[in-house]
Amino acid sequence: MAVVGKNYAVLERGWLRTSGLLTWLVWAFVHILSLPQLQNRLRVQRQWLWSYFTGQRSSRLIPETPRTTNG
Repeated sequence: MAVVGKNYAVLERGWLRTSGLLTWLVWAFVHILSLPQLQNRLRVQRQWLWSYFTGQRSSRLIPETPRTTNG
């Protein structure tokens, strides 16, 4: 399964090949179910709905401490 864009995903597994909005919804459902806690599931659903209806994308920054060179 892969998401290609908004409202569009593809699925190829053995003889099963499908794409489109329904596949995208299935992908979202499977992804939400794979999250470990109900709190995480609800948070992700809320973030996705907000992004879907407003068009705003959230940024996830992972800060790293600067590496020092030993020389």
